[in-house]
Amino acid sequence: MLLNLSILKDRLQTLHILQAQTDPMQKRTLKFPRHYQGETTFDPSVLYVAVSENLPLNPDLPEHLCLICLGFPPAAYVSAKECEFVCIRTDNDITQVFQLVLEIFYEFESLNETFKDMIIARQSYETFGKLCYRIFQTPVSAFGTFEKVLFIEYDKEKENDAIRYAGCLGDYLDNEERCILYADKDWVNTLSVHGPAFMHSTMYSTNILYYNLFRQDHYIGRIMIEDSCREFQDGDYMLLEWIGDYLRMLLEQNQEFHFEASQGLENLIQRLLSDIKVQENQGEPALSAIGWEKSDEYICTAISQLPSASLDSTLNNAAFFLSDLLEDNYIFIQNHIIYQILNLTRSPLSLPEVQRRLRIFQNNNALQIGYSTIFCNFYELHNYLLQATLMVNYAVQTHSGRPLEYEKNILPMMLWRIREHYDSSVFVSHSLRRLFDYDAQNHSELVMTLKSYLANHHSLSKTMEELYIARSSCSYRIRRIEEITGLSLEDPDVSLYLQLLLKLLG
Repeated sequence: MLLNLSILKDRLQTLHILQAQTDPMQKRTLKFPRHYQGETTFDPSVLYVAVSENLPLNPDLPEHLCLICLGFPPAAYVSAKECEFVCIRTDNDITQVFQLVLEIFYEFESLNETFKDMIIARQSYETFGKLCYRIFQTPVSAFGTFEKVLFIEYDKEKENDAIRYAGCLGDYLDNEERCILYADKDWVNTLSVHGPAFMHSTMYSTNILYYNLFRQDHYIGRIMIEDSCREFQDGDYMLLEWIGDYLRMLLEQNQEFHFEASQGLENLIQRLLSDIKVQENQGEPALSAIGWEKSDEYICTAISQLPSASLDSTLNNAAFFLSDLLEDNYIFIQNHIIYQILNLTRSPLSLPEVQRRLRIFQNNNALQIGYSTIFCNFYELHNYLLQATLMVNYAVQTHSGRPLEYEKNILPMMLWRIREHYDSSVFVSHSLRRLFDYDAQNHSELVMTLKSYLANHHSLSKTMEELYIARSSCSYRIRRIEEITGLSLEDPDVSLYLQLLLKLLG
């Protein structure tokens, strides 16, 4: 997630900050905190917690460095533009400081996952707003696509408000009678602003922070907070942008999806889909360009719509969400199916977490999902995409209420494929037909006995227990089955044929 030092500094005020040098508008992706242990090189994705006297006086600074210091850092850090730092009093215990920083990271990781789960489950804007209020402790508004601008707390009894109302379209927003659409040149001009921005409302003398959302260059809405409950903090700019990116996902509906990938990777995947042999030295540059290796572990998923769903629009929308919610994946749509190639080695998400998110997504959409097995050679992609396709088609036809894994559903899927193309009765041999006819004419239960015997791996004891018959009766029935059919049940091929056919016939 997007987490910079300004956001952290706002939550460290209790530690008595002595000095700070942060950039609230700078995008940073801090992945985790670390105790400074005398490293000679710094990782720009790590937040270092250090005692200032332990820092080298003349460091070899990376492109960017984030520090939380007990005490003031050496002069080289203060003068470096690429260094951001927060200095706190030296009487703080560094272990407790680190623990507090770690808790902040955990808090935002949890919020990040909550937002993603909300988007997967298609939660309402109201739910989204409640979570935003928890983060900002101040009212948060999410505006849709308007040619006009939203004024809040309109009071028709106030003279100035009445004048403003006379200049508007007179349209109230649904379910919110205090909100009207109003044409005001100064407000309309703010719709072209990219990134977090600040303005002053003459209506209530409040300060407003907003972030406009765009689809390419087309304005689609904004998220906005005001300082009516608390003063703005430096980290609010990046928080607003981070939350705004998730709001964009809620606002964008049924957009045509195009995965942004290098031409080399797209060409490689298309060749593999066509089952064209690719030399390793030809394909590895395309994989390396996105940080993948041929020998990484992968899994393929296929996602399809239920027949009752509207074509394509749901798939495009689903692909858009999944491209952001599942990391380290390649997504494309082909033949009304979303295909995903997930790199399990590179992804920060475990396979159970990926499956959990997909289950939530499936439960809130008219979709079915199928998985391939895990594989370790990218050049065998064609086979595993075929596995996923078979699974999702089986899931659609059987109206499965859950994602289907290939390894756990191979046999039912194979039987389903046979039924799709043939009447099952065509596979009944003449010898087995005699057994069916014998049962029908004599009201016996030899076919049922045969099913139980085969299912229990030719165990007389288990078969007699399951059918509640004596051992002598069970032995007699097995002999009669072999006499009538002329088949030996001890022959492995005969046993396999009978098992498959009886499953096929249901």
